[in-house]
Amino acid sequence: MDKLLSWFKGIMEKHKVLLFCIVTFIVIAIISYNTYEHQKEKKKTEITYIELKDMLSKSKVKSIYYDSGEEYMTIYLKDNTVCKTLYPDYEDFRKDMLEAGIKLDRKESMSTTTVLELLLNIVLIAFQVAVLIFLKSTQKKMKDQNVIQTSDIKFENVIGLEEIIDDLTLYVSMIKNHDYGVEIGAKLPKGMLLTGQPGTGKTMIAKAIAGEADVPFISMSGSEFQELYKGVGAKRVREMFKIARKNAPCVIFIDEIDAIGGDRTSRKSDSEDRQTINQLLKEMDGFTVTENIFVLAATNCPENLDPALKRAGRFDREVCVNPPRNWEVRKQMFEYYLSNYKVDARLDYEAIARVTSGFTGADIAMICNEASLVALSHSKDVIDEACIEEAIDKKVFKGNRSKRHQQEKDRQIVAYHEAGHAIMKYLCNEPISRVSIAGTTSGVGGAVFGEEQDSMFQSKEDFRNRIKVCVAGRVSEEIQYGVATSGAVNDIEKATELAMAYVCKYGFDEEIGLVNLEILSEADLIDAVQTYDRIKVLIADIYHECEATLRNNYKHVIVLAQALLENEILTGKEVAEILG
Repeated sequence: MDKLLSWFKGIMEKHKVLLFCIVTFIVIAIISYNTYEHQKEKKKTEITYIELKDMLSKSKVKSIYYDSGEEYMTIYLKDNTVCKTLYPDYEDFRKDMLEAGIKLDRKESMSTTTVLELLLNIVLIAFQVAVLIFLKSTQKKMKDQNVIQTSDIKFENVIGLEEIIDDLTLYVSMIKNHDYGVEIGAKLPKGMLLTGQPGTGKTMIAKAIAGEADVPFISMSGSEFQELYKGVGAKRVREMFKIARKNAPCVIFIDEIDAIGGDRTSRKSDSEDRQTINQLLKEMDGFTVTENIFVLAATNCPENLDPALKRAGRFDREVCVNPPRNWEVRKQMFEYYLSNYKVDARLDYEAIARVTSGFTGADIAMICNEASLVALSHSKDVIDEACIEEAIDKKVFKGNRSKRHQQEKDRQIVAYHEAGHAIMKYLCNEPISRVSIAGTTSGVGGAVFGEEQDSMFQSKEDFRNRIKVCVAGRVSEEIQYGVATSGAVNDIEKATELAMAYVCKYGFDEEIGLVNLEILSEADLIDAVQTYDRIKVLIADIYHECEATLRNNYKHVIVLAQALLENEILTGKEVAEILG
């Protein structure tokens, strides 16, 4: 069968145009034949059997043709016209016609419908064979495709992850030499799971390990194992490990492993997914440490993975890769990515690094390229700080700066709103890196950019201060104008998230106590009304504290709001100078 398929595939590849013409001809012939027969049938005048008998009595009939497979018989008249009538259902019809001297032609043949069905079946079989050959050739290509890569990424290209790299340097030595550490019984872990939000550098870490070890890098995405046809995912897993064994020592990297490694008990899991993950589990159990195959996987959703994947002996280590918390690391990233662009020598890397709190390496790379496009659109020869700031605003506000002139009333509301946020931040000893009220096409009126805290831990007071900053914009509007606007919608959302964490997760609420309500919620053991009441009371209490504080310091809000109306954008240093 395989030889026949190979022969037929060769014929198809060599004579594609000819085959296309043949198939086209068959289809046209079927349509034409059907049309011709239909038209011919339409031209025949249908008469009754009584009319036929009348014609016979008047000797007008020349001959009669009837087909055993047809319902009608055809009557040829002496005046060369043709008509048809239903075949009479009695045995002596043929005898009567012969006695009347009428020539009868009887022919056993296939009907038009039968011929049409036969031709359609031939075309259908040819199409099915063509599809089968195409699928076979596609699977062959997947099997033989060159999945082996070489990585030129080194650890020096990975910025801000020095703690992780310390361990990885040891792994690289063990990948290069499987005898390394044998003296004390040390073994290379079978696999490492990299978790964290998108853009933090998980793929770069995997490439750096292969690059430093100078070994083949076999990289596939979890979605590449998924296919419409059953069994393909498990087959590709087998092929990947087969290639890895041939090219050991090597590094296997599976990105988005949650696409195939989801929890098998989940309702979303189907039989194909389970086959694929079962094959992956089997393969990871099947190779030994001495084969020097190091398996890396990355996911943004580690909570969705099957527990069997994360047990010891498979992915032995799980490393969380977070965005850089230190502005100095982000400064290094900006310097690294902007080294490929023409940049203004006066660019303050520290200032832009402080503004981009929470940004990942991928975000920073995108901002650098976006800044080059901004410079190009403004006909600038170099990327300056204004270009970087506009690129950051596009990322944060999800839109361009608006060229449409804002109404003065709206500008004033936004200015006092953002000034309220900034002053409360300042009073809570939280650093400010930039304040903006520049309008954007997404409708966002402005923002206060802060910096990350020095400590990874947050106290009860830190949470209350963060909620104060959230509600300070609404408070400032009410103090200045006596009314509230819809501009605080995002602030309310953030304040609610913080209050929920305060009450439900971290045990800061005195009435709820040291209880994690998220766990109780999963077990349906939580009183939603009580939780709502506690969150509502907390936000209301903090709102009143914020209002009292801002009223006592509102002269600073007015000064800062007026400065924003004049300049639209203020740096953290300028804010500090204004506030003295």
